[in-house]
Amino acid sequence: MLSAADYLAFASLLPVPPSGLDQQFSGLNHDRLRAIAARNNIYSHLLALMRQTTMSQWDPLFVDHLQDRVRLAQRFGLLHAYHLRRVLAAFAEHGLAVMPIKGPLLSEKLYGDPTFRPSADLDIL
Repeated sequence: MLSAADYLAFASLLPVPPSGLDQQFSGLNHDRLRAIAARNNIYSHLLALMRQTTMSQWDPLFVDHLQDRVRLAQRFGLLHAYHLRRVLAAFAEHGLAVMPIKGPLLSEKLYGDPTFRPSADLDIL
């Protein structure tokens, strides 16, 4: 059986969160959920899921940590998007056809936000 932390981490990745999320908080281990979020880099997903629940059920220190991590991911995401535009412009200036894959482009297409899905590099084909 999944722990409450495992369930919430998994639910945050679903396109449509399951009903009854507020009932999943009994026995929630915020430290475990923090570790899962760090290992899988799903801070933005969890924050979006949290906003669909009763926020008072979340540990305020965990919420602060999550919001800090999301802000940091957004800054890196914007930096990646900026550099991707510069790299694509440089290739276009020299008449080279390239196609970005994953990274800010995928995040923009899937979530409407180039910073929502963190990436560590820019992949260009």
